[in-house]
Amino acid sequence: MKNCFKFVGLFVILFVTIYAQNAFSQTPATPPTENPFNPQNVIDNLINPNTGLPNGVEEQITITQIPKIPQPGEQVSVRITGYTTDLNKALISWSINGRLVTSSTGATTFAFTAPASGERSTLVITIKKEGGGTISKTLVINPADVDLIYEAQTYAPPFYKGKREFTSESVIKYIAIPNFRSSNGVKIADSSLVYTWKINNTVQQGVSGYGRNTFLVKGSLIERPSTVTVEVSAINSTLKASQSISVRSTSPEIVIYENNPLLGIVYEKAIRGTFILDRPQVDFEAVPYFFSTDNINSSDIAYDWSINGLKITSKSPKENYLVLRNEKNEEGRANIAVSIDHVSNILQTTRSTLQLDFNKVDNISNEEFIF
Repeated sequence: MKNCFKFVGLFVILFVTIYAQNAFSQTPATPPTENPFNPQNVIDNLINPNTGLPNGVEEQITITQIPKIPQPGEQVSVRITGYTTDLNKALISWSINGRLVTSSTGATTFAFTAPASGERSTLVITIKKEGGGTISKTLVINPADVDLIYEAQTYAPPFYKGKREFTSESVIKYIAIPNFRSSNGVKIADSSLVYTWKINNTVQQGVSGYGRNTFLVKGSLIERPSTVTVEVSAINSTLKASQSISVRSTSPEIVIYENNPLLGIVYEKAIRGTFILDRPQVDFEAVPYFFSTDNINSSDIAYDWSINGLKITSKSPKENYLVLRNEKNEEGRANIAVSIDHVSNILQTTRSTLQLDFNKVDNISNEEFIF
């Protein structure tokens, strides 16, 4: 048995030895053919030859347009600034609507006239860098127009042809009147536009939005300079317009008129300075201007009359109305004054005076006040 195990062991050793010799005697396999590593190929795949920057990285070119929202026919100035490219050494071309306007080295600024409302200008900026590569930027100008007006919610007499003034603590109404036209020249309805209202560049979210072309503002007790701006834009369009207006508050006024029995209130002739009474009686009417009221006899305003510094009360049901008669029928002079105060808005107050010179007349009776 022991000899049998020895025989098997020798056979195994012999088999392993022969297998190893055959294995080492075989010709080694030819390795697969590979392209040699080339760093330039890697760079070419990573770098955009037009810009010289890695693929996916855009050239940092800033376009500054003044004004940002031009009006039709307004002069527009454009400047480009580069952070990775020396634009002063680049060949820069400016084209409008496919027409080359100018091309020169370092031409970083350009000016042109905005088109009419409803028309569009496409500005293409082509930059050929000194070291090779081209950058192209496009700017579309599609202007529209908007007018911004205001209406102060203050009192003025009937047929007053002037503009009602904005006074402290009064309400002022701003109205945007846009002129937006589509590409085919059709006017876009004001109610279908989006309005963004600002006060001193602060957006008023509560009053901005679709179709909101009016803006009501109540003045403060102490008025500070403020600018109201409206930006108007069209839905699904690049049409946009902007307009600003600055309104300063003014002081209310009071004007005294004669209330003639035949002609009524003589609005065309305010009484200022001296009034000569050459008849038995005169009726005065004090008319407020630019107070926060819609009625001359509203309880919101109070009238105070005085003669020669002494306060008097009109016997007329209208507080702004005063009747004076020369009861003693003699020559003389009196100083008439009237003041108006708003009950709630303490800065809405004013005073007016006049000098009344009266002469002797006949047939005087039933006086209201005696001089």
